[in-house]
Amino acid sequence: MSTATLARVDALKAELDTIRPLKPEHEQRLWQKLRLEWNYNSNHIEGNTLTYGETYLLLIHGQTNGGHSMREFEEMKAHDVAVSMVAVWANDKQRTLMENDVRSLNAILLKEPFWKEATTVKDQPTQIQVIPGKYKNTGNSVRQPDGTLFHYASPEEVPAKMQDLMEWYNTPSDLHPLQKVALLHHRFIVIHPFGDGNGRTARLLVNYHLMRHGYMSLVVKSADKLNYLRCLKLADAGDMLPFSEYLAEQEAWVLELAIKAAKGRSIEEPTDIDKEIALFKAKTNKTDGPREERTAEVLARTFRVSLRPMFERFIDEMDSFVELFKTTRHHVVIGSYNTHYGRNSCVRAMENAFNELEFSALSKQGKPVQVASRTNDFKDLAPETLMELAITISFDDYLHGGTNIFNAFGNLMVTFQQYTYTIESSGPAVPRKELLYHQTLTPDVITAIVSAAKRHTWEGIKSTLGE
Repeated sequence: MSTATLARVDALKAELDTIRPLKPEHEQRLWQKLRLEWNYNSNHIEGNTLTYGETYLLLIHGQTNGGHSMREFEEMKAHDVAVSMVAVWANDKQRTLMENDVRSLNAILLKEPFWKEATTVKDQPTQIQVIPGKYKNTGNSVRQPDGTLFHYASPEEVPAKMQDLMEWYNTPSDLHPLQKVALLHHRFIVIHPFGDGNGRTARLLVNYHLMRHGYMSLVVKSADKLNYLRCLKLADAGDMLPFSEYLAEQEAWVLELAIKAAKGRSIEEPTDIDKEIALFKAKTNKTDGPREERTAEVLARTFRVSLRPMFERFIDEMDSFVELFKTTRHHVVIGSYNTHYGRNSCVRAMENAFNELEFSALSKQGKPVQVASRTNDFKDLAPETLMELAITISFDDYLHGGTNIFNAFGNLMVTFQQYTYTIESSGPAVPRKELLYHQTLTPDVITAIVSAAKRHTWEGIKSTLGE
């Protein structure tokens, strides 16, 4: 971590120390703000859909609001219990953090056993049972942007690795608290000891250490999730500096907030409704923006921002049918290019095509070229010839129907027009979606499209089996 960053954080802490202890009313106001931010953001990062206002109603007034599952309300309340417990532990200077404490935090967060979707080490979809506070008994993996799987520590390795981690943590060192929590967070995440709740547990441990050493509990904002994960990925590659700097920036924000509170100044940000109105305005402006025409740059951006996530999700979801059939084939159409690819090569081929398309167009215009990677496979591709982009996944020879041997398939097709792009499938259940080029596919829309395509394949299989 840079000296300048540490100096800034420590200067803010020193300023706060000169006005500590805070008046009780200021202390209470600050803790309520941080408690809400911590609970809301840490859960929102992991997919909880409660808004900030709904989190406030639940934790401060005990009221539920909005069409959410009971599990989402319960996990928010459970996280709040864990936050309070960590604060109590941090205030007890005679107490040592033990491995069993980490397991207790996870048990509080998850409350009761449940089943969740997962991916095997052989890249196959499966389900695993998660038992709160118990180390995982099956491997866990995460798909990276390039399509490969990142495998965390195996179940057999977890006990020893967790013991080593806690011994390292409890060994005195000259590391700045922010440097130590960056290492603690990253090393814990690389182990990924539990079936679920690892991110939330890691952030609880970070704040335990910071509060124990007189710093404030920092908040990783869910709106900044991509940057947070990007810095963690750099840490995976051996560069800890960006992640340490990232956590330091979040700590600086909280220290500035605490100084405002100590001085009796307002610490409120825009209200939840103000945030919703601002988001609505941003979406409206984006939707009503100037119409773009199909160019190489526009097509490449549309692929990277909207279509790549959709096709990646489609391939992942269709894996559900792989075990039912003897063979699986992935057929890709990119304009006039039409061929089969391996499962993990489909989207990469598309990306190569759009890189080449963009490179050729920018080169002809004499513009600076900044394309991640290139191949010569698509050298004849041009905006006027790239009319279609599609994946068809074929499943051949059903294995469990006795003499009823049949095939199945699912597909998604994108057609590029002058001002719009259209997404559809051969299945009638898939709604035809047409968008302007500056309109981005949201995660919810991608889920709806992919789920409908998957449903079409499933209904075809059941119909053939007479179910």
